[in-house]
Amino acid sequence: MDASYKLIFKGNTQPNTNIEDAKKGLCDLIGISPKSIDKLFSGKAFAIAKNLTKQEADDKLAKLQAIGLIVHLKGGEQAQQPNSQHSSNANKVDLEALSSTVKQSITSASEVCKNATSTFMSKASEVAADLKEQKESQANTVVIESNQTVKPKKSTIWQRRYFKIVAYISFFWATISIIAAILIATGTGVKVMDALGDPDVEAQETSYSYLAEELEKEEEQKYAVNDDNASYEKAVKESNEEQKAREERAKLIDDYFKQFEVNINAYAKELGQESVSSSGSRSQLKRMFTQLDNEVENNAFWKDLIRFTEDLADDASALEELKKEDARKIEWMTALKWFTQRYTKNLKAQEQAAQQQDKKIAKTLDSIGPQLIAIGVAFGLFMNFTMILALLRIERNTRVEV
Repeated sequence: MDASYKLIFKGNTQPNTNIEDAKKGLCDLIGISPKSIDKLFSGKAFAIAKNLTKQEADDKLAKLQAIGLIVHLKGGEQAQQPNSQHSSNANKVDLEALSSTVKQSITSASEVCKNATSTFMSKASEVAADLKEQKESQANTVVIESNQTVKPKKSTIWQRRYFKIVAYISFFWATISIIAAILIATGTGVKVMDALGDPDVEAQETSYSYLAEELEKEEEQKYAVNDDNASYEKAVKESNEEQKAREERAKLIDDYFKQFEVNINAYAKELGQESVSSSGSRSQLKRMFTQLDNEVENNAFWKDLIRFTEDLADDASALEELKKEDARKIEWMTALKWFTQRYTKNLKAQEQAAQQQDKKIAKTLDSIGPQLIAIGVAFGLFMNFTMILALLRIERNTRVEV
């Protein structure tokens, strides 16, 4: 028998059940630590057992109910393994490629116009020749073997003329429609390319980048389980991985701050200023720097801060020789305030530029709405008249001459 049954627990217990006894019993049954058991009683659905046969599912269900838990049995279909397909690559618009595409579209439109004109003149010549031939056939009689003369039927002549005129008009408007669609699409592409261009940002003179995104997530999200395609074991594994990542990040921040402290203490010792620990602001500085670092990517703030303090320490020997009242002989705390203020202004400028970019894109998309409708109408006309041409060609090939 296929193991296609699973037990779902949503944190509910039977009336008059001691919750602590129920937690302890659940720990013993499924073999998890008491630290993690509280998450199972948060009200969300967890697959505490899966891939069971019917007999195994009934036995375990009876044990869970015996300790006072309300557990649901689900089965009848093969358990599915969760699929995880995520894409974190941000797509960027290749302006040069788009510009090349626009040029190719314009060139294609020009070639279509030339071909349409050539075909139009050819069709006009054919129509003129056919009209001339029809006039000559009307003026002459057809001699048959019985020495009798028979004139062509007027209905056949007018039918040919009608179909030729309709074909001529359809071809003309189909050509105009596709040219209009290409030109409007080209103009729309230029507008979108301009809107998606990188905004101009006046950066402060700090030469700093940005730090990686925040790694911490809500504790509930670490254990959240989809009832159909996830499992409690997977949630626990992901939680452990996130905990490990947080520990690694904390160690990295400690290493950065130690290097920062070494540089500042070297500067302070050379100029006779108090050290970081003596200033009493060690914890406050570390917390403030960590918050700023969370707003950028790749630990950019810490890296730039280390470079800044290294340059400050290297310059300490030269500054020590200056007079005490010389403005260049700056307190290290004052230098850090200048650095963080400039860095914060730079972050705000980047944020404002991003907001303006979003507004510009939204405005551009709103403005090209009528143009997109025009493209659709033009293409619809093209398809309509092309269909007429196709039907006329079918009629001509299947026509029975009388």
